[in-house]
Amino acid sequence: MNWISGLERINRKIIFAGLSFILIIFLLVAVFLKNNQNKNESFKKTIRVKIQPTVTITIVPTITVIPTVLPIKSSSKILFGIGSQAGPALDYRLVQEAPVHMLTSWYNGTKDLEWMQVYTTLL
Repeated sequence: MNWISGLERINRKIIFAGLSFILIIFLLVAVFLKNNQNKNESFKKTIRVKIQPTVTITIVPTITVIPTVLPIKSSSKILFGIGSQAGPALDYRLVQEAPVHMLTSWYNGTKDLEWMQVYTTLL
């Protein structure tokens, strides 16, 4: 039973140390809050400023839409294919009698430009 009384003494010492620690923390917090409150009072000075509105002119760019008149064409266009080459297409009756302004051909490479130059003045 001697060890039970030893435990009671140890428990009392732990409880006393814990309460002392809590008391010290409480006192430190109280001192800190008091000092902090004094600092805040020095910052609570009010400054009164009179603000007057000023007139400012701001230039805002505006977009002016100018309507354009699209030319009205009296004739309709019909695009269709006659063949794969411009040469044979020149022989068709449609190309000879109608106002055809363009013929197209398949382009396979730079060598095609040689024979295509012949047709530049035929339309």
